[in-house]
Amino acid sequence: MAKTYADLVKEALSRVAEARCEDVRARMDRSDPFFVIDVREPDETESGFLPGAVLLPRGRLEENVAEHVPDRSVPVFVYCAMGRRSALAAESLAPMS
Repeated sequence: MAKTYADLVKEALSRVAEARCEDVRARMDRSDPFFVIDVREPDETESGFLPGAVLLPRGRLEENVAEHVPDRSVPVFVYCAMGRRSALAAESLAPMS
């Protein structure tokens, strides 16, 4: 049977580590090195985005990530509106690190 989008998201969430907002904020406050990628579409960022985040919509992620994340040894946090696209994005980035 073919997998649904919900199936793919559920599987991705079981394989990628989720970060709590508080942990990301603590890294920001300590000035720890890391990258933040926002995988939402440009029109979705009108309500705001994290300072320093790179807007790299999900459909262009794999093609353009090296341009925005040159140091693969530095942690990358990926986010979206609901956590589904970011889970899929994080999973697809894992083999690229």
